[in-house]
Amino acid sequence: METNEALNDIYERLQHLLTTLNKTLRTIPGKNETEWNPVHSSSSSSSSSKNDYSYIYILFILILFSVTVAGIVLGHTRVKKTDKRQDPYKIYIERKLQPNL
Repeated sequence: METNEALNDIYERLQHLLTTLNKTLRTIPGKNETEWNPVHSSSSSSSSSKNDYSYIYILFILILFSVTVAGIVLGHTRVKKTDKRQDPYKIYIERKLQPNL
């Protein structure tokens, strides 16, 4: 029962956060409480319900793509750096395979 209450609380907080973020994204900077909706310029409430979370979805996808690309780039550059260093295991194998003089 406590887990359901905790999940409901988390859901309500997340819903409030997304609603606030959506209102912030739709507000034109410099104008007070003016909502901007490029898809539907009419002020009917039923037309805006379909696209309420479209901006958040696009923002989420762009952030996810950015993090993925940044991870790949950073991983690739770190691999290149470690390849340039002298690996102790490779040095040991080279010394072991050289004929004794």
